[in-house]
Amino acid sequence: MLRAVIVALVKRSISHPWTVIAVSVLIAIAASVYAERNFAINTDINTLISQRLPWRQREIAFERAFPQHLQSILAVVDAPTPELASQGSLTNYR
Repeated sequence: MLRAVIVALVKRSISHPWTVIAVSVLIAIAASVYAERNFAINTDINTLISQRLPWRQREIAFERAFPQHLQSILAVVDAPTPELASQGSLTNYR
């Protein structure tokens, strides 16, 4: 039964190629419009995780208490002498 339906569909498609192309284009346009209106990606991790979780509440409190550290990068420069450590630090970077 299924085979007969598929064979009939293929025969009709072959006999009306422009109709098949037009219907395919219309379906593609409709799918594109639907996807554009209904699918979105949010990459902000602060909105992806619930703010009611205990660890998120602690993180938010820390960010409020120390806002200057949000964009900081801390690097430890270890050297045998202070002079060598100073040469390796970014303060003397040129």
